Amino acid sequence: MENTSPENTITAVNKAASVIETRGNLDALFPDLRKTFNGNFSYIDIKAEAVQPVSSKQTIILPAEGLESIQHFNANANVAGIAPSLNRAYFSITKHLYIWDYVERKMIIHVEEDDIVSAAFVTPKAGIFTQDINQLLIVSTVKEVKIYAVSYSTISGFKVFKTDMATNSSGINMKTIVGTKFGRVFMLGADGNVWDLDYREEETWFNGRCSKRLHTAGNGLSFILPTTRDPIVQIALNENGDVLYQLTENSNIIVTYLGKDGQSYHDVLTYKEASARANDSLRLSKFLDPRIFKIVSINPISSTESKSYHLVAITSNGCRLYLSHHKDNQHLKQDEAPNTLTLDHVRHPDDNILPTDVFSHTYYKDGLFVGVKNQNEKAKEDKIITYSPDLGSITHPTVLMNSIPAYKEYASSLNVPGKILSIVEGTTFPYQINELSAPYEQPGRTLFVLTTYGISVLIKQRPIDMLYNLLNSTNQDTSLRLLDYESFFNHFGYVNSVSLCLGLICSTSSINSNGINSVTHVSPTTINGAKVLLGTMGQTTSALNPQYTSRHDGLALFIHRVIHPIWSRTLIKATSNDANAVYSSTLSPIELQDTHMTLKKLHALMEEQSNYFLRSANREEEESLKSMHELVAYMSEGLSFIEYIIKTGLSTIVKGMKPESQNRLKMITLKELFTTIDGRKLASDLSYALVDFTFSRNDNVSSVIDILTSNCKSFCGVNDVLLYKATKEIFGARTATNTTQARTILKESLTILKRIALHIPADKAAEIINEFAFQGYPSYGIDLALACTAARDPQNVTNAFVELGCPANDARAKIFQSKQPFYDIVFNLLYNAVASGLSKPDSRRDIFVRTFSGCTDQAFAYYVFEKFIEKGLGLELIKETPPYLHEFLSRSPFNYERANLLASYYKANERYEEAAHTYFELARATRDVSKRIQILLSASNCANCVTDPAKQYKIFHLNEAIKQDLNEAYRQQTNPTQ
Repeated sequence: MENTSPENTITAVNKAASVIETRGNLDALFPDLRKTFNGNFSYIDIKAEAVQPVSSKQTIILPAEGLESIQHFNANANVAGIAPSLNRAYFSITKHLYIWDYVERKMIIHVEEDDIVSAAFVTPKAGIFTQDINQLLIVSTVKEVKIYAVSYSTISGFKVFKTDMATNSSGINMKTIVGTKFGRVFMLGADGNVWDLDYREEETWFNGRCSKRLHTAGNGLSFILPTTRDPIVQIALNENGDVLYQLTENSNIIVTYLGKDGQSYHDVLTYKEASARANDSLRLSKFLDPRIFKIVSINPISSTESKSYHLVAITSNGCRLYLSHHKDNQHLKQDEAPNTLTLDHVRHPDDNILPTDVFSHTYYKDGLFVGVKNQNEKAKEDKIITYSPDLGSITHPTVLMNSIPAYKEYASSLNVPGKILSIVEGTTFPYQINELSAPYEQPGRTLFVLTTYGISVLIKQRPIDMLYNLLNSTNQDTSLRLLDYESFFNHFGYVNSVSLCLGLICSTSSINSNGINSVTHVSPTTINGAKVLLGTMGQTTSALNPQYTSRHDGLALFIHRVIHPIWSRTLIKATSNDANAVYSSTLSPIELQDTHMTLKKLHALMEEQSNYFLRSANREEEESLKSMHELVAYMSEGLSFIEYIIKTGLSTIVKGMKPESQNRLKMITLKELFTTIDGRKLASDLSYALVDFTFSRNDNVSSVIDILTSNCKSFCGVNDVLLYKATKEIFGARTATNTTQARTILKESLTILKRIALHIPADKAAEIINEFAFQGYPSYGIDLALACTAARDPQNVTNAFVELGCPANDARAKIFQSKQPFYDIVFNLLYNAVASGLSKPDSRRDIFVRTFSGCTDQAFAYYVFEKFIEKGLGLELIKETPPYLHEFLSRSPFNYERANLLASYYKANERYEEAAHTYFELARATRDVSKRIQILLSASNCANCVTDPAKQYKIFHLNEAIKQDLNEAYRQQTNPTQ
């Protein structure tokens, strides 16, 4: 980075970004699960403990008072649940509600006046309570439903406050309570009806602060009069809170639309064909026999899993029915109301399950099925069955790149102590079904299982967790067990597996490893084992591109996975669009820290293992590896720079930029900031503002350099400080007391700038050079521009490139392109000197002498000459006769203008014989008779100026030829038709 120009850095980074995004398409191709369904049910029964898809992490035993009471739990009369966001589990026994902090191992007991039949924690409505109230505790007793306000944070703890919000239960036990993200609360009564629990800030004439409203598809007086209708036994809300699903006793499903704002209530349809349609789908399946068919749970699914189906119903023997509530591609409009319910797919359980087996406490979300099998078999433990996607078969590159893979699942089981009362997912981090893309340090999906013994914490193991377990399963050297890992690499694909190895090596788990669902720190032994696998397994040919190794493509895929969460996001946001705007970061400190630290570790690994990550027998692969190495270094330092700005004073620093730069910074993404020329210019402006801000607090140059270099590395270090300081001095020279002082300031600044010429971007150089010219010293600007070109090409390798006619696909073309902006700056100065003259200290002759004196950059000279000729100023070059002019004019391909200039060059330098011959040849190539006559006369004049006696014989014959051509030209001019 320190020895690379800004242009070359951006070129390398942009090239690497292209490779990374191409390899990242492997993740982008991960299919909607609906596309993988087919008629074959394929399960993989996992035996090895290390690669179990779901494993038990720990069991937390209830405190004595809770353990004794929970033994009296009656599922028909009591309630039990878990609120992972609060780190609480709860259960009721008669009038007592036990609320257990399973992290701090503390129990509080809430007592009601009457027996408790249900309780739940829900999201409150906006605007009703103070901001610190982030949950409501709804408690339903045999007489009334009460609302308690809950405040919870890791700092202030868990607090419950009484409210005066309560409503009479009307003799109906509310068995289930669920809430939407909008704060709306639904209750399912023992009468088989759905009720709305409404609460408000103020009382009204007809309602108190809390009331309930009946929703029923049958008799409106069903809570008074007996009814034979099909009662509702379960309710469930989708993730948007705009669809309510209701399951009835007879396995019918009611779909209710709540509106886009979640405040309506419209029954769309009742689906009564589940059994018939499922039996049609799998006619030979005994699991779907109508005599035993019964749906026991309904589970709305997320759009992450599929946009084609919306609900998974689970039967008593573990069959899954995938149902869609949209038709005619309406699912493409995410917020459209449901208009149907159709069966898309049926999946029966694995071969270890019998049609007569009974599942309870079933749960399904994002491909993960969990259920308790035959709960009444044993008195003191339960068996949990899980099914989850086999990511190896879905994401294997050889399959995914060519077709839609078939959906296979892992089947596993585990026993938990005690009898299960509730199963809830407690995942606190965002996750994806494609867990191959997940960083190791971000915990995977966590299940909390409340039992009569305590809490069992189950972990959904990702492929990276499985690899970690394999590397830690024995004390043997990894290199001696390569065959054990080969099946893992074959199953998940070598490219994915290399990415997983890098994920373990570069993990920041030591930073984040705390909490009940945290990951285990990656030890040096594990890291060394992963390095061995990189060295041995990574050399295989990539399934994504056979021209590269799996190590190369796995590295690119890993980098993509690291930066993808922040790559397309903007950096800052503003409170307004005026001068009073306050700027803040759109990225959280932990996001920046994790990404920065991971890239920093990867950069160190690539340098440590340079034989693997910086060298290759394949030239293209080696160049690509080096580009990725530069991107990793550049982004790591860039993120450190951004972290420091946020920590130091983001809003003030951004306000120090030009208004147009501030506006651009609000819109630019991190990808654009790091990979484009425009982004590099903006980063330079931001660096300039940071240096200015730092100098406002500390005017000592050395101190500023130390502060910025230690925090921002090369992204804003010594070169940026010196550039800032020199630029400040140059513009400050305008107010110098006299010309001598101004000249001294400008010379000293020029000396500093020439020392850091490699690191001065072209746009910043143009700004400085224009200022030199404005103050009357364009030659200083030319010196700086040429210093910048020399720093980018110290060996003048572009000379041979230009001599060869700038061949395509030549590696030197990149160097020429990096110099070209500075060539343009010099030409503009020369052009201005020739076109308008100078009124300041530098003369026109001085500028040309300063530009070309001792010039060894032939590519520069040729470029400027071509520009002068394009502007019709070729004769101005003849007046100054700079070096390389003769070579330039003499080289092919020839044209009229260049040949004429060459002849003029010979004439101006008194090389009359060469001038005469050049004019003569030019005349013969000229069709216009009048022009030909003028050129022949010039040839004759030059020939007559040759006085060397030894050359008179040749000149005589040349003059004869000229006279003959002149006579012919005069004849054609007189008689043009002949």
